[in-house]
Amino acid sequence: MGAGIEPGSLKGPLPRNFTDKRWQAARTDGELFWILKNGSKGTAMAPFIPLVLTEEEAWQALRYVRSFGQP
Repeated sequence: MGAGIEPGSLKGPLPRNFTDKRWQAARTDGELFWILKNGSKGTAMAPFIPLVLTEEEAWQALRYVRSFGQP
C-alpha cells in the first residue's frame, strides 16, 4: 500500500468539496471566475489570474470543476 496522509498532519483549512451539488448550484460561473481573478477574502485563496492562469485556462479550470457536480 502507498503512503497515506497521517490524520491531523494537514495544516490550515481544507479545500472545498467541489462535488457538493448544493455548492455547485449556489455559484455562477461568473462568481467563480471573479474568485480566481481576485482571490477569496477571508481565506488563503490568492488571485490566480494572470499570475498562475490565463483567462482561457481559468475558464477551462471552471469547466473542469463544474464536471465534479455532474451525475
